Amino acid sequence: MASSGSCCLRLCMEPPPAARDWAGLPRDVLFIVFLKLGTREIMRGAEFACTAWRRVALKEPALWRRIYMPTIWRYSKAWRPMLRAALDRAAGQCVAFTGPCDNHSLLDLAERAPSLKSLVLFDFVACNEVLDEALKQLPLLEDVEISPAHRSSDDSRRLFLPVCQACPRLKKLVLERQKVFAHDYSDDGADDGDQQQSHLMSELRSLELFDCELNTAGLYQILDVCPLLESLHVTGPSVHGEMENKLREICAGLGKGSLPSHEAADDEGSDDYCNSQEYDDWN
Repeated sequence: MASSGSCCLRLCMEPPPAARDWAGLPRDVLFIVFLKLGTREIMRGAEFACTAWRRVALKEPALWRRIYMPTIWRYSKAWRPMLRAALDRAAGQCVAFTGPCDNHSLLDLAERAPSLKSLVLFDFVACNEVLDEALKQLPLLEDVEISPAHRSSDDSRRLFLPVCQACPRLKKLVLERQKVFAHDYSDDGADDGDQQQSHLMSELRSLELFDCELNTAGLYQILDVCPLLESLHVTGPSVHGEMENKLREICAGLGKGSLPSHEAADDEGSDDYCNSQEYDDWN
């Protein structure tokens, strides 16, 4: 029977396991790994692991087709240079962006990502004129989501009509903290103005309005200009009484719609819904 001392000696003499050569990962495997990471995670760490990894991060435009920055906040000094660098790496191939937004970043997106189809903006503080200018330079947009900053201007609470006017191919629209009233759609011009409005959202299929102020006239105006609407979700202080009944009737007619239950209305973070369907040194 071998003594414990000889066992220990044999273990000490065995060669250590070979170190993994992470730099030698096949390019296609490394590409898939990077796709699992967010923009921030690549730029803050992964690309600095070795020369091979950095080469993939810098030289693969397809890696930056979707720029995902949900953990970067507008007050960070890093996010603008990171966004510009990511757009440069995408080389015009970016089709989806998620992140904070101000006037400068919005214009950068419009200029450097003309193929955008999906735009998710949170902590939104851009002015409506810049938003309109930027959206008109992005004719392929199909999916837009905007969440204004809590201390944003009153104009940022009235984005429904400007977004729809600027995005003729829009199929899905999600807005938070909005005011949607009939007078927002009023047109003092002749009948051609009304005729133009009737085609504003001719391709919109899904509309979600969270924490929205909405009156009955505004609701019917929305339905008039959304002939292909298939899904509607509305929450907010005005969703009660007669308005709630009308919305439930409309949702039933669409076949796909949802309203918060009374419990969920008090806490929109809950799942109780009645559904039918810094990186400061970076450069």
